[in-house]
Parts: sequence; structure tokens; C-alpha cells
Amino acid sequence: MDKQCEYICRSILGFDWQPKISPEAQAVLDGCATCLERMYILGACHSIDKIGLEESDYTDLVLESSTVVVGDQTYNGIWVVEPWSGWFLPDSVEPLVKGPEALLFVPRYKSPEQDITHAMALFYGEDKKNPRWSLRHIVDIDGREVDGDTRAKEILRDNGLPYKVERFYEEIDGPKIWFQRIILTDIMANNKESIEKNVNGVL
Repeated sequence: MDKQCEYICRSILGFDWQPKISPEAQAVLDGCATCLERMYILGACHSIDKIGLEESDYTDLVLESSTVVVGDQTYNGIWVVEPWSGWFLPDSVEPLVKGPEALLFVPRYKSPEQDITHAMALFYGEDKKNPRWSLRHIVDIDGREVDGDTRAKEILRDNGLPYKVERFYEEIDGPKIWFQRIILTDIMANNKESIEKNVNGVL
């Protein structure tokens, strides 16, 4: 871990934590537009790692780098190897939805529809060795200093997009806890799919 990431983890987020980060993954973190984006990625990885440590068959979290192509855009992202053990919520005895075998955080994700760059996109893969990536979440982050008028305009913009943007606010969904909302979204999507399958099976 380089000095900047170590400072973010220890001094800003208060983590006594040093994940294994490959040089390629470090380059992706260095390419984030803001310190806040790095904080959110590292906070999510810490959450996955902390929960995983409670699992008896868990191995240490490793951050690698992988590439995904969307349209004519090629992105390098932070590849979290075997993040599935992090798909627990606080006080849950078992995961309420199956986590992916691979997870890719792609910072600075460009909208395919408008001239917009989102804070990051999350891609899931079902093969830990050679994942085929599938886009699952598009994320934007508002820092504490963003004023109300700007936020209102961005929410209005989000509502006009043909895809869903998950917006996180630093003072509410901070770097340490935001990833729990991602897991909740996965749980709700899984429950909706299960209900639809059951209804279609009856009809």
C-alpha cells in the first residue's frame, strides 16, 4: 500500500488495515478523480475484508486489476478476488444473497447515453480466475461540501437517464458503511426475481 492509501485508511477512515494491493491495482486507485472516490473504494474493500475474517474458510483479501470493455470504452478497475464472504449484513447469521466470485470497481465510468462521468461502476463476475464481467451498479458520490441546489440538479439529471444511478451522500452513506446499501440492493433485487419466478410458475 502506498503512502497516500495508508494515510486514507489510518488517518481519515481510522482503519488499522493494510490490504494486499498489486501495482496495477494501485495505479487504478491513483487514477481516481478525488480522494473521496478512493475512500469509498477502500471503505468497501475494508467492509468485505472485515466481514470475511469472521468466516472460517476465508482467505486474505487481495486487490488486483482487471479490464472490462463497454461499447468502445476500455476500463481498468480494482478486482477484488473472492469477495463473496462480504455479503453479510450486521448481525446476520448467514448471507441473504449469494455474493459474486469476483468484483470490479471501475472509477470514472462514462455514461453511454450522455456526456457524464459517474464516480464508479461495479461489475460482478462468476469466475474467480477468469471472470466475465457484468455491470451491476452505477454509483455517484456527493461530498459534504456539495450544496443543495447542485444535488437537486444532479438528482433531476439522474431521473432522466435510462439506467439507474445509485447516489451516496458522504454525511449519510459514508465510506465505511455505503457498501451495506449495495448488499441491500442485491438482496431486494434477488427477492424480486424470486417472487417473479414463483408468480410465473403459478400462472
